[in-house]
Amino acid sequence: MNQELELRLEDAERFSGTPPDLEAYAREYPEVAQILRTCSVGMVNTYETGFELIHSWNLIQEPLNPEYAKGPTLGRLPVGVFKFPTEHKERITMLEGRGLDVVVEGQDKGQFIRSRGSQINIPANSRFNIIVWLKPTLYLCEYIK
Repeated sequence: MNQELELRLEDAERFSGTPPDLEAYAREYPEVAQILRTCSVGMVNTYETGFELIHSWNLIQEPLNPEYAKGPTLGRLPVGVFKFPTEHKERITMLEGRGLDVVVEGQDKGQFIRSRGSQINIPANSRFNIIVWLKPTLYLCEYIK
């Protein structure tokens, strides 16, 4: 991994303090390069978790992909357990990290991903838990109609 991208992943303040260079991310992560190259960077979102902050960058796509309900986000999850609600169907692509467990409320079993480029689909209007193992995770989230 590019050293600057690695530093941004390891340091939450560095990740949230400077807008991401989408072209550098596109070169590093060809699996999502087509998406990243059609976006510009919007505002950073910060979520309080009680442990460490979660940060994600809104990506502005003009024109918006007709499959999308809204623009994607590029985010960083620290190690821990987190609960999220969904309004739209979400497709989460893990770009860096050691592993994610995702459990959608009401489903008997979860999904585990541990490799770069792996995706998880979350149904609309649901709640889900993410468990981040061993080190922070970099992800791209797409919000699907």
